[in-house]
Amino acid sequence: MKKTEYLSFGAQDWYERRQRLTQDGRHREAIEALNQAIAKDPAWAEAYFVRGACYYTLGR
Repeated sequence: MKKTEYLSFGAQDWYERRQRLTQDGRHREAIEALNQAIAKDPAWAEAYFVRGACYYTLGR
């Protein structure tokens, strides 16, 4: 996917990208996707929770 395609992503799009990344074991990239989701929707508690779970998986 091209970087320009990400410009139109909403919070849900970033969250769904996180799902694919975590399934592939790419937790650091998943955290970045969740950071983007949270930036788009700071009130989305589930995104914060899942980001914490990714950090936990990485031992952080």
